[in-house]
Amino acid sequence: MSAQPVHDLRYSPKAILQSLPEQYRQEFLTQYWKALEDAREPGEYHRVHDVLHLWWLSSLALADPDYEASLQEVLNGIAITVPIEAAIPDYEERLARVRAA
Repeated sequence: MSAQPVHDLRYSPKAILQSLPEQYRQEFLTQYWKALEDAREPGEYHRVHDVLHLWWLSSLALADPDYEASLQEVLNGIAITVPIEAAIPDYEERLARVRAA
């Protein structure tokens, strides 16, 4: 039996907060605190993980120095994009599995 880490450091609220640019930190904290409150209800425990996962991914995107410029291109409709079906070859199958669950 191999030892498994107890905590996934990617989902450390402190690490996520420190990695975010200042202008995103309060929104992260607001969503994190709300998720903690929601998680008090049975069946809602996953909310904390969901928020941490979303913000971990966001912190990766926001670390890219070209993120803001790329976002503006998307918002202005001038970005070069790829359909999701081309980016993820088995996208339809994955979507069907999620919908069936």
